[in-house]
Amino acid sequence: TIEIDTVAPVPVITGLTPGTDTGVSNTDGITNLTSVMLYGTNVAHTGLQIQIDDGTPANLFNDDTAWGFSPSSLSEGAHTATVIGYDSAGNESAPVTYHFTIDLTAPTNTPVIVGLSNDTDSGIKGDLFTNNPKFTLVGTAHAHQTVVIGLFLDQSSEIGRTVADQNGDWSFTLPENLSADGNYEFLAGVMDDAGNPGINTAATFVTLDTTPPAAPTVTLDPTRDRKSTRLNSSHLVISY
Repeated sequence: TIEIDTVAPVPVITGLTPGTDTGVSNTDGITNLTSVMLYGTNVAHTGLQIQIDDGTPANLFNDDTAWGFSPSSLSEGAHTATVIGYDSAGNESAPVTYHFTIDLTAPTNTPVIVGLSNDTDSGIKGDLFTNNPKFTLVGTAHAHQTVVIGLFLDQSSEIGRTVADQNGDWSFTLPENLSADGNYEFLAGVMDDAGNPGINTAATFVTLDTTPPAAPTVTLDPTRDRKSTRLNSSHLVISY
């Protein structure tokens, strides 16, 4: 029996594996790793030729439909992976390409924590005192940058991220209420799409004060004439 096969396998490049696609997204093909893993699918029991840029092609054989390939350490910059599927009958697919970028350069700018949003900055605006336990920090960075917010307790730890708008303005609302009154130290840093961190801001201290002042007491001034039946403000002593 002679089997005639004229159909070439059609490979798929899914991209970089989530573990080697670093940064704000694990599917955008931007990473700060020089050793990456590409993966995809192909027809089982067929071959795959893969080439990175103008390098020497490598050949893989698929026992099943999944494949993975880790090229040698790559340089910073844009790269192109090209794969061609082939089978035992000699059929070859059209080339399939995937573009990815290795970015090792950290941002050079430092974001700014301007203060609290107007609606969560109670009392005197701009004094970094508030009675709102779930306030919103506002600040500036470069347009569309990812801003990482840290809270220093025993040590600095990330509590969330936000993205600056087209004007570079950003805001970040605490994910949960602060548990107690006191002074809280916040830091902000930027991170590029590949996950390279920039320089953190200097610490910004915000004071949470939810305790009202003690009620005042009103007494008569003992030096005044107690026989008088008419009182004015000069007869009263208000203390806290």
